[in-house]
Amino acid sequence: MDPSPHLFDRGAGGACVFIPSGEEDLATAAAIFHEVSESTERPFRLVFFPVQDWNRDLSPWKAEAIFQDRPFAGGADQTLRTLLESLVPDLGGDRPLLLGYSLSGLFCLWALTKTEVFFGAGSCSGSLWFPDFPAYLTIHPPRHGAHIYLSLGDREEKTHNPHLRSIGDNTRSIHAALSKREDYTVSPLVMNRGNHFQGVPHRMALGILWLLNSFP
Repeated sequence: MDPSPHLFDRGAGGACVFIPSGEEDLATAAAIFHEVSESTERPFRLVFFPVQDWNRDLSPWKAEAIFQDRPFAGGADQTLRTLLESLVPDLGGDRPLLLGYSLSGLFCLWALTKTEVFFGAGSCSGSLWFPDFPAYLTIHPPRHGAHIYLSLGDREEKTHNPHLRSIGDNTRSIHAALSKREDYTVSPLVMNRGNHFQGVPHRMALGILWLLNSFP
């Protein structure tokens, strides 16, 4: 992981949301910041930290490829370690949060099971189809008191790919299990219109806004 982040600040003293991103995503980052800024008076900071190889750096354990690309190498532990050691101490403020999309959404939810540093996380259209992840969460639940946002596109499970087809059932079952826990603050399951690739900045902005507003 390249530790050089892109920062977007709106005032001082607010929550800080760490967001995994690709180097090409600056336009998306700016669009997200603009929408959130237009929708809340709260101060906040967004920290987009570049991830060089998503299949390697955001997957919590090794898994076979689902397309014609590289398999998942299980390098999330190193990414989280770098984030905690190099970025959060200087930039995280009093209330560090996580939010991600697709495989980075999976990473953010998984990170809540590995550390108590983050107060909450948003998984927007997260890759919750990932092998064995629902079972993992039953054994390794997120940190006590976590604020958790989950969303999905309403057409994402309508796919011919057998690996991705479980995304709907997995997301609903994970949301139901987390919602039963009194020690969590969990969003309603937000069903956005469209497939996995539609309205990404808007979906992420909705998740950030929910996280910001879930605290007093």
